[in-house]
Amino acid sequence: MLPFNYKELSNKVHAFTDFYVKEPLEYYTNTPLFKPTRVRFELTYRCNLKCPFCDIWKLQKEEELSTFKVKQIIADIKTYLKNFYMLFSGGEQFLKEDFMEILDYTTKKSIRVTINSNGTLITHELAKKIMKSKIHDIYIPLDHVEPTKIDLIRKGKGVGEKVLSSLDNLLFFKNKYRSSVKVRVNTMINNFNVDSVEQII
Repeated sequence: MLPFNYKELSNKVHAFTDFYVKEPLEYYTNTPLFKPTRVRFELTYRCNLKCPFCDIWKLQKEEELSTFKVKQIIADIKTYLKNFYMLFSGGEQFLKEDFMEILDYTTKKSIRVTINSNGTLITHELAKKIMKSKIHDIYIPLDHVEPTKIDLIRKGKGVGEKVLSSLDNLLFFKNKYRSSVKVRVNTMINNFNVDSVEQII
């Protein structure tokens, strides 16, 4: 008797269901069968950097949603989706003056929160607030271990020092408060850092 491989069978069943059942039904009914598990919320398109690989700073700046409206939208999404996680991204979210208030409201709704930041605005005091919050994780770009190389990649003088300082601030308070907030880094491999990937890791 051949050994039973549950995992292999399960994968085949899921693949069959997706291809022959889920996809045709979604196509012909124009209705998703499963609710989203992730919501990306762009509170602001403002950014204090002009990275050559990102065009968001070129977008026309429109009037941003009020704090009241943002909270209303988050509450509506929570009512509909129940279980999901929310990614705050877009421009630099920490340029939005009431961002910490919005984060506090979101986490109190039992929503898992992830933040994307360029890592240039996280002061000692802000890092303390982040690590005492209930968010799940925060992503900071780390393109090189040398500040001047980060300046070249991000096209801004002093950017590297600010990013490394932000990471130091976050890790300091993470250790101090034994915070569950995860500090993660993104690295975009390019000609400036391809020889330094091991150091970054």
